[in-house]
Amino acid sequence: MRLRHVHSHSDKHNEHADKIVGKALLAAIDENKFITSVFPFEKVVIQVSGDRISGSPKVAITESWGKGVAMELFHQRKVVHKQLFPYVYWKGMTKVMKSFPVMFRTWITKHVSHFNGTNRQLSRWDPTIKNVCPNCNCADESTSHINRCPDAGRRSVRSESVKELKKWLECEQTDPSVTHLICTYLNNHGEKKMLSFLPNRSTYSKYKAAILLHDALGLRVDQLSGGANISYVG
Repeated sequence: MRLRHVHSHSDKHNEHADKIVGKALLAAIDENKFITSVFPFEKVVIQVSGDRISGSPKVAITESWGKGVAMELFHQRKVVHKQLFPYVYWKGMTKVMKSFPVMFRTWITKHVSHFNGTNRQLSRWDPTIKNVCPNCNCADESTSHINRCPDAGRRSVRSESVKELKKWLECEQTDPSVTHLICTYLNNHGEKKMLSFLPNRSTYSKYKAAILLHDALGLRVDQLSGGANISYVG
């Protein structure tokens, strides 16, 4: 007997099995032939926002309420349209945030809420401070400008961050085409849509839907959720 290690989702048989399972699931939904989530002898079933609750109802209700409030707030402030809100990978962001020190979480919250110490905010508190970027002298140094600033120094720092992300993606055995698309997009600082980096090759076609969704969300959402939408999560 010979044993050979195969990374998940990289073997052709594994991919073939996934395709068969996917077709079977879609067929079951179309034909309404699937197992109900209500099991025999259950006297009480609790649902919140259409989801079956197996844990604490209090936690589920709180999370559902918080999700609704956040969705309306981001929609009003034109951060994320309410129809696109469910496609941001919020669960992943929550998990990542919990791994950070408390003060760093506070900084991230200020950053994505546009309350960090950019000259846009500092000029509101101190009239002697001009609301211009200290690096490129562009007007209105906002949070969004930090990731788009054309200054060579700032772009070099961002490039180093993208290199670290690339190392991590490669270490996690991410599909090389996905790694290429994400890193190329980030290195262009939101100046081009991700779809423009999609090669005209059939091997990339399975990611087209995810890329269109990514472009609809935009770079501003990348700052919120680390650049991920749920289409990338498998």
